[in-house]
Amino acid sequence: MYVRWFEKAERYYRLAHELFRNGYYPESCFYAQQSIEFLLKGLMIKFLGVRSYTHDLIVIYESIKEYMNIRLDDKLRRCLKFLSEQYMGSRYPDVRVTEYDVNEARECIECLEGLWNVFQTKKDL
Repeated sequence: MYVRWFEKAERYYRLAHELFRNGYYPESCFYAQQSIEFLLKGLMIKFLGVRSYTHDLIVIYESIKEYMNIRLDDKLRRCLKFLSEQYMGSRYPDVRVTEYDVNEARECIECLEGLWNVFQTKKDL
């Protein structure tokens, strides 16, 4: 079952990059968040046999970090928080006061990259 979560995570990873390149900044941030969420939930299923129903990436990470033997630095922990905030802000027009811009979307992609590079290595354990 977890393999399907990893496949979706990879699809969302590619979508986040493609949407960013095409100027769809809120959608890029949404799929960046979803990519890491699906990757972490896939790891959760793999290591624990269950998945969480939260979208909070920090909560998901905290539940499996011991099994993955990963300690994130402060920058990547901030990325978990930042991407978690994108789940709502990127989807609903009345959650944010301002529109997404290229710099904010770039931060989503940079966080995606940093977290992806750490977590995807645990898929084959």
